[in-house]
Amino acid sequence: MSSISSIGVSGLQRAESRFEASASRIVEGAAQQPDAATPEFDLAVEMVSLSIASYDFKASAKVVQVGRDMSRTLLDILA
Repeated sequence: MSSISSIGVSGLQRAESRFEASASRIVEGAAQQPDAATPEFDLAVEMVSLSIASYDFKASAKVVQVGRDMSRTLLDILA
């Protein structure tokens, strides 16, 4: 069961990383000069990336929850 938890936790960490990277790019892009001819980021792409990170986080949290529930059920069966 610990491998299920480690898979979930690693997914949570990846989602957090993706979210932080996108948020940083948005903040850096907002700090650019308003008259910049070619912005270095696309806000739509970054918003989609934030949404994906959010879904990844929720899915990974569900994996951790299901792993925990499976462990509890197994302990109940063995008890």
